[in-house]
Amino acid sequence: MRRLKEHMIKENNMPKYGTLEFKKECLVFTDDYNETTTNWKDFQEYKVVKSNLLMMRNKEKGDILVLGESEIGRLEFKKVVAFVKTKI
Repeated sequence: MRRLKEHMIKENNMPKYGTLEFKKECLVFTDDYNETTTNWKDFQEYKVVKSNLLMMRNKEKGDILVLGESEIGRLEFKKVVAFVKTKI
């Protein structure tokens, strides 16, 4: 894993951050290159682990979206978790 990270840094190919839009009917993830829409029914489950919200589309393949409390603040994080709880 360390080699992969070193290679990505060397090649200036580190993953970029994106934005998440929590809509009534779906979750929209947008980064520098793509926009991905996922219907709430397509998520297998969600978990909160160490102040991180994990939303799993395909756990076996590692298709997991992560949102940290440190990224949006405690109050917004609680609101997002409460919203996701009603959707997944």
